Amino acid sequence: MHSRMTEKKGYLVRNNDQKPRTIVLEHAVRPGWKLVETPAPAESSTGYYRFKLEAKPGATTEFTVREETPQETTYAVTNITADQISLWVKAKSIDPEIERALSAIVAKKAEINELVQKAAGLEKEQNEIFRDQERVRNNLQRIGMTPEEAALRQRYIRQLEQQENRLAALRVERDKLEAARAEAQKQLDDMLQKLSLDRKI
Repeated sequence: MHSRMTEKKGYLVRNNDQKPRTIVLEHAVRPGWKLVETPAPAESSTGYYRFKLEAKPGATTEFTVREETPQETTYAVTNITADQISLWVKAKSIDPEIERALSAIVAKKAEINELVQKAAGLEKEQNEIFRDQERVRNNLQRIGMTPEEAALRQRYIRQLEQQENRLAALRVERDKLEAARAEAQKQLDDMLQKLSLDRKI
């Protein structure tokens, strides 16, 4: 994004004489800065602007030098947030076309992030099941052959069966989420490739 930084410097000249005087005021030239809303200097060199001021007798004369320099801020499109877009819209830094393009990218990124979070939740559940299965199998190894223990063995076996069914369902869900994430990522990549912002914002 391109913007301008403006600075001003004020000078006070006091003429204690009873006659008007012409003063030459020197102001340093700064590379990359240019004068704005300031009277043209009487002359200039590589190092200084020289302004001629008419100082009235017994009075203080004010003179202000205003300068500006271009500023450029670079944003990675993939890092832009909805809040940044809102700020640019309020500041009228971007036009509606750019707002729509960037908002679509932010929305697609949010969609991908949601899919990644859901997949992470499924992976967490899967890991918890694996840990519990290890506990159940260890318990099964310690169980004897009495009738009471046989009932407990059946309960553990049913639990393992249910967990295996859930793991199978989790794999299907994760595959669907991964396919959806890959498709959304492809769409985002296409949007970024087609995005053209050949303008100053």
